[in-house]
Amino acid sequence: MDFKIYLKETKEEQKAFSEVLTHYFERGKYKNPRILNFLCGTANDEPFLMHYFHGTTRLISLDNCKHSERFAKKLKRKSFRRGDLLELKLQGKFDLIIGRNIPLNSNGHSPEQDYWPKVFNNFTNYMKKNAKLFLTLTKEEEFLRAKKILEGLNYKIIVKEKNKIRVPNSFIKTPEADPKDYYVLIAEAPEKLSS
Repeated sequence: MDFKIYLKETKEEQKAFSEVLTHYFERGKYKNPRILNFLCGTANDEPFLMHYFHGTTRLISLDNCKHSERFAKKLKRKSFRRGDLLELKLQGKFDLIIGRNIPLNSNGHSPEQDYWPKVFNNFTNYMKKNAKLFLTLTKEEEFLRAKKILEGLNYKIIVKEKNKIRVPNSFIKTPEADPKDYYVLIAEAPEKLSS
């Protein structure tokens, strides 16, 4: 894809996703938040996350793909870090952990090979008291599965619904891939972290 077209389409997606943030997160509620944006791809969300939460927002955009790392450098994404979700090695705790359109399916793996319960459990080690986990998913089966995993780990689910705001997906030209961010789950850190 032509780089200029990519930047234009990224900007359109960022504008639409900023409406999603406005809908679910009150502007100014988070003061100088620390945010982890996982499976971020090329860290396309970096500009509007920094703008929306402003102040001295500290953002880490995490992905383990070499191609995404190269593209993130080309886009001058300062928050991008390459890392494996199963072997997180991060300093400090976060106010907000974001996963957009995560591929939350077991891919036919046995429960022993299914890494998502381990990933969500590991996140609790990096969540401040009252921290939020914000997920968007493209398929109902993934949405229901995420809800079940989070409930099993004692996350407190505060939002579980179809996204009311359509975010365009101009990168993949197939009907089944559109729209993105179709389901939303917001969960608070498990009670054990709040005591």
